[in-house]
Amino acid sequence: ADSIVIAGKVTGAAKAYGKLEMVSGSSIGGNVETSLLRIDDKVHFQGKVKMLEQIHDVDVFSVSPSDYKKMVAGNVEIEIEEDY
Repeated sequence: ADSIVIAGKVTGAAKAYGKLEMVSGSSIGGNVETSLLRIDDKVHFQGKVKMLEQIHDVDVFSVSPSDYKKMVAGNVEIEIEEDY
């Protein structure tokens, strides 16, 4: 899934490529994988967290193919100028 919000009881693994949020009062038993993680107060969580690399949201037509490949590989950050 792109984003997951847990607001109850969950048993098992969860993977969110975007963000995963655990809401106050929820109970999670299992491992999670995500790029962004938010855990509120009063959450019962038992498991492991694996942080995924966040892929930058970019207009592929605004950068060269070689720069885009480097950015996705995590080797470089590219500043994009937008014309309005």
